[in-house]
Amino acid sequence: AIELQPQWNVPHNNLARLYLSSGKEKEAITNLEVAIKENQQNRAAYMTLASLYERSGDSDAAISTYEKAVAADPNLWSAHNNLAYLLAEHRDDKADLERALSFAQRAEELRPEDPTILDTVGWVQYKAGAVDDALATLEKAYAKQPDSGVINFHLAQLLIEKDRKPEAREKLEKALSDE
Repeated sequence: AIELQPQWNVPHNNLARLYLSSGKEKEAITNLEVAIKENQQNRAAYMTLASLYERSGDSDAAISTYEKAVAADPNLWSAHNNLAYLLAEHRDDKADLERALSFAQRAEELRPEDPTILDTVGWVQYKAGAVDDALATLEKAYAKQPDSGVINFHLAQLLIEKDRKPEAREKLEKALSDE
């Protein structure tokens, strides 16, 4: 199918899944890179490839792949969200944090009130130094998904910053019990 229709994304994506299920991550990455070269609108290939890079610890390649994904599809909320998070976690200069906030806010525009996205927005705000805004955003995320370990962990970090240690401890315990 790939030979007959190289731009058709389905066989590329299925082959990548097959490689992954067989433990052949390197082959899956190569296949996904080819799939993107053949069809630069292949959203699934971008997302899977970026995720593989993330999992392997190559944050620069993951960031680059997510950037290409949002360029190919400006409405791909998950790419905006993941890109924002990675920029906030792996880059600490002001320009990258501003870009991260912009990507997070775009994800929020695309999926308003989504607790996962609110968590990312709040975390990026925190990393950028806007602690009060971050606290308000993370409390909103928490209200929507109080059992999320990630949201509890991020909220605990802010509560520590605000010297609200008993509440932070409660959120940390909840975050750890989620694992």
